[in-house]
Amino acid sequence: GAQPRPNLVVLEILAPASVDAGATLSVEFTVANQGPVPTQTPQWTDAVYLSLDDRISQDDLLLGKLPNQSALAPGESYQSSTPSLVVPKRFRGDVYVLVAIDVDGQVEEWPHEGDNEALRSVFVTPLPLADLVVDQVIAPTQAVQGAEISVGFTVTNRGPSETDVSAWTDTLWLTLDKNRPHPGAGDVLLKSLPHTGALSEDAGYDVSTTVVLPSALAAG
Repeated sequence: GAQPRPNLVVLEILAPASVDAGATLSVEFTVANQGPVPTQTPQWTDAVYLSLDDRISQDDLLLGKLPNQSALAPGESYQSSTPSLVVPKRFRGDVYVLVAIDVDGQVEEWPHEGDNEALRSVFVTPLPLADLVVDQVIAPTQAVQGAEISVGFTVTNRGPSETDVSAWTDTLWLTLDKNRPHPGAGDVLLKSLPHTGALSEDAGYDVSTTVVLPSALAAG
């Protein structure tokens, strides 16, 4: 028959039930030897991942690779904790903490290699997002081709959160319809206006500038 061998298992994973996107997360977990004999190697490595699904894959984030705390006699266990990781701002909803014991296969456990992973779900509360709104657009109702005209507008952050970047570019277009500008449809970019400075909730800025209309414009 098969030699008796150790059997490493994850006894429990301690992780918060929920965490905010952009906040830090650390995890504790307990590893036990449920086999009839001690571990025959003194050292192995456990790994902990943060994953959008319930299995380990290339796109998971590594919370930590941790050396085992001790060799384990039958029934013995140890507890490890990971360093803190910043939960990506794009994460939302259920994500998974995945613990893989002896990730490099140092401990001979056959036929019990299949139970070296465990998972726990954590709910990521979505980050409230900024919402930039353009209004109070001022421009002449008519003008001739090639003319220089004055244009003004206001940009306001109507979202519940500050903008996550502090620089962006506003663009002014001459379009043939009210849809989003499309260069291939004959819409013309008149001016790019870089903006610097984050906007907190309800903050905004006014822009007034001049643009030159193209000299080959159809009437209408």
